[in-house]
Amino acid sequence: YEIFPIIIYLVFFGTGIYIECAAYMASTLSTLLLYTNTHLSSIRDNIETENALQKSQMQLMVSQIQPHFLYNSLSTIAELCEEDPVLAEKATTTFADYLRENMDCIGSETPVSFAEEMKHVEKYVWLEKLRFSDRINVFYQIACTDFAVPALTVQPLVENAIKHGICKGDGAGAVTITSYENDRSYVVTIADDGIGFVPSEVMNDGKQHIGIE
Repeated sequence: YEIFPIIIYLVFFGTGIYIECAAYMASTLSTLLLYTNTHLSSIRDNIETENALQKSQMQLMVSQIQPHFLYNSLSTIAELCEEDPVLAEKATTTFADYLRENMDCIGSETPVSFAEEMKHVEKYVWLEKLRFSDRINVFYQIACTDFAVPALTVQPLVENAIKHGICKGDGAGAVTITSYENDRSYVVTIADDGIGFVPSEVMNDGKQHIGIE
C-alpha cells in the first residue's frame, strides 16, 4: 500500500495529466483502496463473530437437552402411563413444550420477556419434581416481570442449582428464584441451600463450562 500511490502517480503523470491532478487522484484512489480493504476486513470479523455466537447458542441449547434428562423424563412418563394416564398425558405435553422452546432459541437474536423465560423455568421444574417429588422445593419470590432477558439464561441456572446443588446431596433442598428492581437495574437471583462449591476449583478443573465462560 505504501508504493501504490507512487505507481498511480507515475501512470497518471506519464499520460500527461498535471502533477497536482495526478497526485490528488493517486491519493484518492489509494485511500479508497485502504478503506475498502479495512471495510472488508471488518465484515469478515463480524461474520466470524456471528458464526461463533451461533455455535455458542447451539452448544448452550444442546447442553440443556442432555441425554440423561431426555432418558429420565421419558422413563418417568412411561411409568406414569400405567399408574396415572392423565398425569402422563400432561407430562408428555409439558415435555414436548419444553423441547420446542429450547429449539426455538436456536439463532434467536432478540431477548425474551422475563415472564416468558419463567414459564420455561416452571416447565423444567415441574418435570424434575415428577422424578424427585418433595426432595426438590422451588420457591418463587417474583416482584417484577416487566423486563427482557436473553433466552435460556435463567433456566440453566435453576438447572445447575438442582443438579449440582440439591441432587448431589443426601436429603431434600430448596431453590429460591427472586426478581426485583432497584434504582439502576432489574436483578434476578437463583439461590440454593445445597452442597455448595468452590468457584476457583470449578474454573480450573480443565472442563468446558459454557455458562461460566
